[in-house]
Amino acid sequence: MKKAFLTAALILGLAAPAFSAEHGGGGEEGPVGYGGAKIQMMPMMAPYRVGKELRYQVLTLRLVLAPNPETERPACFMVPILHEKILLYLHKAKLQQADFSGQRLDVLKEKLLEVAIANTDKSYFTAIELLDDQSMLPAASGAKSAATSLDPRSTTLSSQCR
Repeated sequence: MKKAFLTAALILGLAAPAFSAEHGGGGEEGPVGYGGAKIQMMPMMAPYRVGKELRYQVLTLRLVLAPNPETERPACFMVPILHEKILLYLHKAKLQQADFSGQRLDVLKEKLLEVAIANTDKSYFTAIELLDDQSMLPAASGAKSAATSLDPRSTTLSSQCR
């Protein structure tokens, strides 16, 4: 009797996660292993020059974590250091207003990812997302737009890693 009960429990225990995943349980969307949580950094002021005048552009970055739970904690501890390193890079880069739009913005994102990887470990972050002024504003209906919404894990990490 005990053996039959253990066998039935084992079969049900293995079948329940598969059934839950097939029928919308779990709450996660998208393929597993193709992107981790995101850490939204505090907004920073990026200096740029217009002639001899110095102006500032607000940048809000999201660091996309590698889908490895073992690197999540060390990556979180590196966020304040990365904030400073990115600010130093932005100061030395001598940016222009055109660097904040179009293809030059993509180049800036790649450079910022290089700064993040150079100051941490290559396995911590897979990408950097830049949020613009429009995506930071809540939608007219009061709900956040898809560009600014974070999953609960990312929201928790963002608040803990500052």
